[in-house]
Amino acid sequence: MPVFLYRLLATSALLAYSPFALLRSLAGRRELGDIKGRLGRSAYPDLDGGVWVHAVSVGEVGVARSLLESIARKAPGRRLGLSVTTRAGRELAERTAGGVPVFAFPLDLSRAVDRALESVRPGLILLTETEIWPLFLQRAQARGIPVALVNGRLSEKSWKRYR
Repeated sequence: MPVFLYRLLATSALLAYSPFALLRSLAGRRELGDIKGRLGRSAYPDLDGGVWVHAVSVGEVGVARSLLESIARKAPGRRLGLSVTTRAGRELAERTAGGVPVFAFPLDLSRAVDRALESVRPGLILLTETEIWPLFLQRAQARGIPVALVNGRLSEKSWKRYR
């Protein structure tokens, strides 16, 4: 799918979903979560060429924590950061990340991704789940930031589609 079409669809989906999310939040059915962070408008840590590890939710936070501990042992002084997508993942990460800054992973929208990458300034991004965000990956590549999937699985069929 061309990037322009993807961006148009992602923005349209956000605009269409926003009123429903707001109503659900006002009705007390669900919190909006870190919407400012997801839109790239929160205080991000400056990793100054360090390692940004992304864990989607609770299940990946344990993997991310082990990975961060290993990196900290092998590269003392290296700046580390952990992003999450869900509220439960963030709560667990903040309790268990051992002083590593925890922040919201941006929505896959141009401004949100650009703000996050400009603020965090990672030298490497490690993804702990096969949650592929095309715009995020494209923007990281454009900045020369390597991205690696460290804990994911792709079926043969999925691999062909991603290529």
